[in-house]
Amino acid sequence: MYAKIFSSMFDGSIRGQSDLILVFVNMLARCNQDGYDDRIPKVMADETGLSLEVVEKTLKCLETPDKYSRTPDKGGRRIELIDPENRNWGWKIINYEKYRNITSNADRRETYRKSKKKSREKAKLARSVHKNVEVSTPVNSCLKMSTQGEGEGEVKGEVEAKAEVKQTLGDKPPLSEPPKLPKQPKEVKPTKKPRARNLVMDALGALEGDIYQIPNSTWKKIGKALKTIREVAPDVTPEEINKRAENYQSHFKDAMLTSTALASHWARCEKPHESKKTLHPNAQRGIERFCSEDEGEVIL
Repeated sequence: MYAKIFSSMFDGSIRGQSDLILVFVNMLARCNQDGYDDRIPKVMADETGLSLEVVEKTLKCLETPDKYSRTPDKGGRRIELIDPENRNWGWKIINYEKYRNITSNADRRETYRKSKKKSREKAKLARSVHKNVEVSTPVNSCLKMSTQGEGEGEVKGEVEAKAEVKQTLGDKPPLSEPPKLPKQPKEVKPTKKPRARNLVMDALGALEGDIYQIPNSTWKKIGKALKTIREVAPDVTPEEINKRAENYQSHFKDAMLTSTALASHWARCEKPHESKKTLHPNAQRGIERFCSEDEGEVIL
């Protein structure tokens, strides 16, 4: 997907806040045609290069009311949670439809202008062809008439030529454009009832990117990863997946987080990584000697 960026974005209350603008533009580019961005903050952080803390703080700022907003709906908020009762990620851009319609109207006007220009050129060409037919047909008939002799033959040939022209063109001039055939009504296909979303699959799919743009081949991999996870955790929840996804980053800082990788290290990601600091052997012996001297013993 793509989105047109209006200059008014840089004249409002978010002017000069580079992190906030970067995250908001990323959401505009990644949302679907209805303005829904169903991704977790970690994916946004990976794409923008910002830290997870900065992205979460920016999202909170976009959720808060803004008294200087040009769109007073929802108190001037720019985004809102899709399902606030069940999860704390996945947002809808509130004024996305308003600005989408602005661009659509401009595109329609440009398309109509080009269509009218093409229609005028086609009508001009048709008039030119009609004019050439009126001039060339009598001339050809006169050439044919000259071979029949003079006198009555010339008069007879001229009458036949005029009759031929009248029969060809008719009493009325030809239309500048061919008649348009009536449009056939399109066959209306029955709409399919939308299938209920699987929140657990959505949580795993969010690790791969925007769940509305993931291809079927990737969904098959996600399904296999969920099957692997349910072998050890049959009652897994979206919250547990998000929690272990964060723990995965603490265990494998430089590795890419995917649904397959999380399923492979599911047990290890139950808790975050705890770094154990070990002392150098010489420092350890110094500590032991110091403790022995306190007790009245000296170890050489």
